[in-house]
Amino acid sequence: MGAIRKFFGFETRDESAGGDSPLPGVIPPSRSSLPAVAARDALRISVVSRAVDQTNTMISGLSLDEYDHKGIRKETPSLLLTKPSIEVDYEEFLQQSVNDFLLHGEFFWYKTLGFRGEAVNLRVLPPDSVTVTMDPQTGIREYGWSHGTVPRSRIVHKRHTTLSDEPRGRGPVDAAQAELRLALSVQKYQLAWFDGGMPPEGKLTTDQNLNAQTRDEIAKSWKAFLADPTNRVAILSNGIDYEALMLKPAEAQMIEVADAIDRKLARVFGLSGHDLLIPLQGESRTYVNLEVSNLDFLVKTLQKTINAIERAFTEVLPGNNSARFDESGLLRLDSKTQAEVDQMRITAGTATANEIRERDGKRALPPPKYTPAPTRPPAPAQELAQ
Repeated sequence: MGAIRKFFGFETRDESAGGDSPLPGVIPPSRSSLPAVAARDALRISVVSRAVDQTNTMISGLSLDEYDHKGIRKETPSLLLTKPSIEVDYEEFLQQSVNDFLLHGEFFWYKTLGFRGEAVNLRVLPPDSVTVTMDPQTGIREYGWSHGTVPRSRIVHKRHTTLSDEPRGRGPVDAAQAELRLALSVQKYQLAWFDGGMPPEGKLTTDQNLNAQTRDEIAKSWKAFLADPTNRVAILSNGIDYEALMLKPAEAQMIEVADAIDRKLARVFGLSGHDLLIPLQGESRTYVNLEVSNLDFLVKTLQKTINAIERAFTEVLPGNNSARFDESGLLRLDSKTQAEVDQMRITAGTATANEIRERDGKRALPPPKYTPAPTRPPAPAQELAQ
């Protein structure tokens, strides 16, 4: 039992009062005796990596529009919405912000200001390099970066989950520390098993009565034999027989434990097993409309991240303009359902075929050529007389 506890890192140990708190002179809250799983280490877990990539993929496919104070969309948005940073492109800028938001529980933007005080460039700052302090009386937060104080007007700070007495944000990684530590321990166990780091278990039996000293000597010699990987053949004497206690592959790799951890992590990140490509108990999808599935993901999971990025861009836009993602691309119907809806709209007269073609980026159909009905030649005079 002690070896198992040692392998999985369950020993208790003392930690300094300062810990790894990013705040100078602030004692961190009490936590588990095990070391915290950092954001980069969490990405080593396949479910976490897939959850972050899934969120990034969905948001990166949305266009960002700018609206004036009257709520009218501008035809040409500001350069900050199409090229927010000169260091990275638009998609990478969004990915860095979303990754920090999910893994660190917050993201920071540093604003470069122009001559008139307007933001001309944005840079995503690593959260672990930013210091945040909060006045307990006023609740005003002060920021530090690169060993210096940064004015609040130069920082955009958005938090995933907040508490009234904490200046920093918390994210899914903070909420799933126990699951993440266990997942990394299982990975370590699986790797050690395949690399030969876990010696085969077994038992030695004999029909002779042995004293304690002889038993210990035999056990010690057998362990030394197994420790040498070049030993392939064992010769046993005095009626001693060896029986290996082999585990099934599913048991050796702790498949059921790994699946249970995956289900917990999927719950914390707010994604279904179908989206994370893992089987979840009790989840069945014989047929789910694409729009319904995306709408469910948008409302229950993606909306929080989208709102944070929209509010951050709104803070840096000039005047009272606001930024909004165009979510219509996410709520796209499958081809069969879309064709049925289009036909109903045409039949009801709420849309024309050319309007639908224009939406799909196709040319309008030419107007139908008018062909007059053939006229009947005038009847002869004799027929009129009759």
